[in-house]
Amino acid sequence: MAKLLGAEQRCLDWTDAPLRFWPVERWSQVTVERFKATGHTFVDLFPSAEEVSLIANRLMHTLSVLAPDELWIPMGVVDHVDHRTTRSACLLSLAEAGDRFSKLPVFMYEDVPHSSSVGRAAQIRAALAECGTHLVRCTEDITDVLAEKLRLVSVYASQFELSKMELRIREIAGGEAEAGKFVETYHRVEGARGLPPESHLSPDWGSLATLQTETRSLLADRTKWRRLTLLALPSGHLGRWKTDTESLMAAFPNAVLKVYASEEVAWQAEEGLNYKSTLAVVRRWTGWLCAIGCELFRFRTPTIVLWSGAFVSGFKRKLLKALFPFRHVLFAPKLCDFCGLLNEELGNAIPSRPPRSVSSRPANTNSAERLFLIFACLLEIVLE
Repeated sequence: MAKLLGAEQRCLDWTDAPLRFWPVERWSQVTVERFKATGHTFVDLFPSAEEVSLIANRLMHTLSVLAPDELWIPMGVVDHVDHRTTRSACLLSLAEAGDRFSKLPVFMYEDVPHSSSVGRAAQIRAALAECGTHLVRCTEDITDVLAEKLRLVSVYASQFELSKMELRIREIAGGEAEAGKFVETYHRVEGARGLPPESHLSPDWGSLATLQTETRSLLADRTKWRRLTLLALPSGHLGRWKTDTESLMAAFPNAVLKVYASEEVAWQAEEGLNYKSTLAVVRRWTGWLCAIGCELFRFRTPTIVLWSGAFVSGFKRKLLKALFPFRHVLFAPKLCDFCGLLNEELGNAIPSRPPRSVSSRPANTNSAERLFLIFACLLEIVLE
């Protein structure tokens, strides 16, 4: 790509997301098939603070050497962790540089074709405004170079189906232009250069905000918990298993971790178990009945449910919560989402203003209603 553009590529010694999620020495034909079937499992992750900091330091050095006239960075409107990590690392390096690059013009480009996500750019603008960074929206006429852009986009192996990509790119580029014209949107960075909490920049921030409130309540008594239960349903995601479980153990130092994982996702936890964690692979509905039976009467045991429908309120969520009465029950699509919030809360804690103590016992609940929902859910599982 760089050669086609007449540019020079600089490598920062950082591997692509799939190879960070699953190290190259552990890849096999089975891994390749999993990647083909569910590629999002390997790339749609909550950015790691350690990786963001590492890349920010390398970018700082590179910027000092290159002394550029302008800096263009991705807006990170897509779920892909590489886009989001790059965006946050660039912002962090600028924030930590102080006046060093204060006069360097900085622009953010929307990740085409992913920029079609409704409201994502506006959400990121609002999140950056919280820390004094203002984005001025601009457009550039690309009508004369659209064909060249399409040719360059097709170079990427992940986007080689030009017939499909072209329709999306033309739709985005023509959305705000005059008839027969195409434009590309970008944003000029003005004001203070800062980095808001990563969760505020997430595509799921609206739902993560609710989970964050529940997480704070759980952390208020974090040293009191002796056991945590983690349920990874077939559509759930165990995130970066090793580092995320380390985050859990650090956040709840006196607790042991019991994990029930569907056989569809249990492979993500092949390594990383320790003396404080145990994993039970759940097969078929009978296995889930056993898991529910084991946990049903473990009252006051915080339970985290990993499920693709975690952020969708509805009857299924209510049923799942009813299966684990008299305790905190938190829902997240991926373990890294929950652990990302944990790390933010613990890292941003102010010693002089600790979180207000919250009772570990949930609010009073109608027992009859809970029992009814429990049996209804069990019946639904059996019938399936």
